[in-house]
Order: sequence, then structure tokens, then C-alpha cells
Amino acid sequence: MIGKIGNILTGAQSALVTSIKNTQRVLDKVQLRLATGKDVNSATDNPSSFFLSRSLSARADDLMKLLDGISLNIGAIKATVTGAESILELLDLADALLDEANTELYSGEATSLISELSDQDVAAILAVNPGLTYFPGNRSFYMLGGVANWATSNANAQAATINEPPGVSGVQGVTGHLANITSQEENDFINALAPGNVWLGGGDGPVEGEWRWLAGPEAGQQFWQGGVGGSTVGGSYANWGGGEPNNSGNEDTVHMRADGRWNDQPGGTGYQYVIEWDSSLFTPPVDPNLVIRAQEYARQYQVIMDQIDKLAKDTHFRGIGLLKNESLRTDFNVRRTSYLTTEGMDATSWGLGLSSRDFMRLTTLNRAQDQVHEARITLRTFSADLAVDFNIISARLDFTEETIGVHKAGASDLVDANKNEAGSELLALQVRRQLQMEALRLSTKSDVGKLFE
Repeated sequence: MIGKIGNILTGAQSALVTSIKNTQRVLDKVQLRLATGKDVNSATDNPSSFFLSRSLSARADDLMKLLDGISLNIGAIKATVTGAESILELLDLADALLDEANTELYSGEATSLISELSDQDVAAILAVNPGLTYFPGNRSFYMLGGVANWATSNANAQAATINEPPGVSGVQGVTGHLANITSQEENDFINALAPGNVWLGGGDGPVEGEWRWLAGPEAGQQFWQGGVGGSTVGGSYANWGGGEPNNSGNEDTVHMRADGRWNDQPGGTGYQYVIEWDSSLFTPPVDPNLVIRAQEYARQYQVIMDQIDKLAKDTHFRGIGLLKNESLRTDFNVRRTSYLTTEGMDATSWGLGLSSRDFMRLTTLNRAQDQVHEARITLRTFSADLAVDFNIISARLDFTEETIGVHKAGASDLVDANKNEAGSELLALQVRRQLQMEALRLSTKSDVGKLFE
């Protein structure tokens, strides 16, 4: 009989077992709350709060990614401002150098360190000398002479003078020389002036294979060494035709062919000739020491320009160079519909318009000073624009950080547990379960005793 009723519980006992199970389920949930810190751990706990909390958390995560981009762009602007300030310091250094150059080189009445005529002087000289032409590339005058051998042509050229116009001094009595060609541009100019064979002022009579200019300011200057397959000397210019100079028949003088190429020729041949007058011969000599100082100032100025170029190149952040004319986009929302574009600029020396680097004339030196002043204004304006963008991006950074905080707080409010409350509830449940277990034990003991009465 005991075997038949041993596993049978009374109604009261069954109720106690069910109550214990329910208490355990609640106890497990409270323990999970304490372990995770969340009141809602699954959709079954509270579907509305669970999914809304997840949505808010996901939104906060998206904003965190956006926040990283905003922070990095602030770093890019800070780096650009630092680079711009350094370039401004170099511009101040350049301005001081130009002031010093102006004071030293042009403290008197001189306006140029190069012997040259004004445009008005050139026009006046051409007006009273029919047949005379002027090549501004090297500031020389030219005239085509008649047919003669080289020696006669050379003598005629060195005796030739031009008329001096009213209001121009230094021209009267200055003699010319056979043309010496030192550039391709001058070669083309003379070829257009004299389309046939013409004598030039070069030869290798004194030393075979040493081709030199024989008269004029370039007298004695060697421009070619050797014959066919020879080479120019010291960066000089030469325009020999194919297979020339070949010294075929003791050819010691130079003439230009109709195609503009040069040929060595015996001096007894009859050709026209080109006379050249260097305009430097018409003007007073300059102070060579000032010329050297102007070149030194130009070298120092170029060093500063090179440093500006390097700074513009080296100023970048995450590969973005606002001083290299690149732009920066800062997105303020996940959909990228709200953003700010920070425009860059070309802050190299040429990008800043610092193109005047010749200090041999007062006008070009003054132009360089004006360009430095304009560059400073341009760079300061750019820096001011950067400051505006920086403040805007910083404000949006603060807004995004606060928005992330609001979303996280909202997500937590929906699912986070009150640990104090949960702890108290856990203690109460443990006591309840203990009492229920004790009641079940006593009830079961009582029923078993009745079976043996």
C-alpha cells in the first residue's frame, strides 16, 4: 500500500511545489537582473522597452562612428592652422629681406642694376635709324650689311655707328660688331632678319677647334670645342648644321645658312653680314658689387620660397592637405545630408602669387614686396575662414556627444535594473523559497507518519 501512495502528493503539497517552482522562476529572473544590470534582458521581458532600447543603442553607436570623423577633421584643421602660421612667419621673414634689399640696392636714384634703355629710348633710336631692328630678348640692335668677305665684314661692323636721337645720350659714336648669338631665340630673330647666308662673329683661327666670339662684349668667350661631334663649352649656345664644323678647306669662320643652322667657312667667301650693337654699350656701367648683392638677396629669397613650398606640402593630416588646395568634408548626421565642406588653398609660393624673384630692377623688387603683402592677406583670410569652420565643427562635436549621451541614457532607462530594489527582491524571494521548502518538508513528514498509525 505504501508503494502505491508513496508518490502521491496531497492537494496542499502540490500547491506548495507549484509555489516553489514559481518562486524559483522569479528568483532566476532577479538573479539575471543583478548579473546583467538590466531589468529587460530579452523581448519576452518587455518587447516594447527591449526593441526601443536596442534602437536607441544602435543610434548611439552610429553617432559614435560619426563622432570619430568629426574629431579627426578637427585635428586636420588644427594642423592646417599650424602650417599656415608657420608660412606667415616665413612671409614676414621674406618681407624683412626685401626691405633690406630695397634699402641697400636702391638707396640713391638708380632704378636698375642692369644697363638698359627705356622703351621710349629704344623707340626713339629706331625712329632715326632706318633698317635698324631691336631684339628685346637680349636688348640688342641689329642691322643687315652688304656682301663682303669675313675680314671686311668684321671691319665694317666694328666701325659702324648709329644715329643718336634727341633726348637720348650715350649712343653717339658707339660702334658695333658682327653678331654673336647666345640663344635659340636670338638665332631665330637673326635668321628672320637675314634669310640668306650671313657672316657671324665667331671663329677658330687662333686655335683650331676652339670656337670663340671674336668681338663685342662676348669677345674671347668660347662656345664650342672640337669639330664634328664636339660640344658646347660652359653651357654656351651653338647651332651647327649636320656634320659641322668639319674644317673642310681650312674653314676658320662662322656663317649662318638660310635654314638658320651654322657652318664653318673660309673667310674669303662673300656673304652679307649682321651688325650688332649691345644696348649695354649705350648706358653707364653699373656697380658690380651691387649686382652681386642683388644676386645674393635673390638666392636668400628663393630659399624662403622653397621652405614655403615644403611647408605647404608637409602640412597634412590623415592624408588631407588643405594647404595643397584639397578640401575637407565633415558629416554631421548618419545619412550624410548635413555636412560642412572646408575649402583648401594652394599655399605654395607660386600658389600665393610670389612670382617676382628678380631684384636687378627696382620695379621687380617692389612687385615682390607687393606680392608678399598680398600673400599675407590671402593667408590670414584663409586662416580666419578656418577658424569659423573650426568653431562650427566643434559645436557640432559637442552636440553629437550630448546626443549620444541622451540616446544611451534613454536606452538604459528602458532596460536597466534598479540593483538596490533587485537585491532586496532577491533576498525576499530566497526567504520565501526557504519557507516554502520548509512547509513542504513538514507536510510530507506529517503524511508519512499517518501511514504508520
